[in-house]
Amino acid sequence: MKGRLFEDNKLFILIHFEQIFENLFLDYSPEAIKCEKYDMDKRGIYQYVLNQSTANSIMDFLKDETGKEIYMFWDGIYDFREDVAGVLKDGIEIISSSNNIIFVGVSGKIRGWLLDKKRSNIWESKNITIVEDGNASEPYKEKLEQVILDKFRNDIRNCCEEYNDLSPSSKVILTKYVDIKKLMLNVDDFSLYVYYLSRIAIRKELLNTYNDLKNYHFLVHTINGAIIGTILSQLFGISITKIDHLGPKSELIQKGNICSIERNANYITVSDVICMGREIEAAKTALKVFGANYKGSICLLSFSPVSAKQSDKIYSILDINKDNNFIDYVIETELCSRG
Repeated sequence: MKGRLFEDNKLFILIHFEQIFENLFLDYSPEAIKCEKYDMDKRGIYQYVLNQSTANSIMDFLKDETGKEIYMFWDGIYDFREDVAGVLKDGIEIISSSNNIIFVGVSGKIRGWLLDKKRSNIWESKNITIVEDGNASEPYKEKLEQVILDKFRNDIRNCCEEYNDLSPSSKVILTKYVDIKKLMLNVDDFSLYVYYLSRIAIRKELLNTYNDLKNYHFLVHTINGAIIGTILSQLFGISITKIDHLGPKSELIQKGNICSIERNANYITVSDVICMGREIEAAKTALKVFGANYKGSICLLSFSPVSAKQSDKIYSILDINKDNNFIDYVIETELCSRG
């Protein structure tokens, strides 16, 4: 997976993203854990140790770049294996000879190692800047977030199709259809967006620490949601419950397969797009009937006023509203339409 974004002569490298997806679908079986080669730090979104294969991949990619401002974001990574030090040392020396390198958000062992190497003048190049984690790194992180959001907006525009038909899940007419399956065709970009969504869930404290997730489950109700949920399940190490074709409340009994919901468990719904939010209401009803807890919803794209309902705790990468309707999206009813 490549967490690498370009803007003019700037190159943004997401070290944490690359490390996670380098090792995301490893064997986590008890037999694998007993194997001495198994790396106990590979814990999805919470892993913090940079390994040699990820370091090699990044340095090999950067060694041919020239005249760039390279921003390496270390948020989430603050340790590394001993065999990584040589890879970083040699790679940085080559890359900094023809580029400016800015290390952003460094902390822990990474911070100490970088500062020590720079103080000892081991690298002849002066084109190295170290920005420690904290207030100093915030402007850089805000810039990275803007680059990701601009890219996501553009990709969503390319996924839009004229529709003018009833919504599959609500009794309203949609003028546009956002085909998220198109977004999934680029594996690197799609994985980056799901990773970014996971960081939003952590930042909003919907999903917090590694030890808090023992009684949590993802609840999905569409094929797209199941694909997103599968990646999130690997990232957070929690299970998925699927309800097929969950729609308006009136359709719950006919279409809902809700026998697998666990009493007193915590559930977070996962969707690709949340429009009118009828599926969320139906899911909340199902969870309440079976004595489970609704904790919130996450999706790639949401539409107000649904996302404005704070009690629903709906979090998305972008929200479409009257002030941010960059795809000219209109929701109509049969009683009030433009025709």
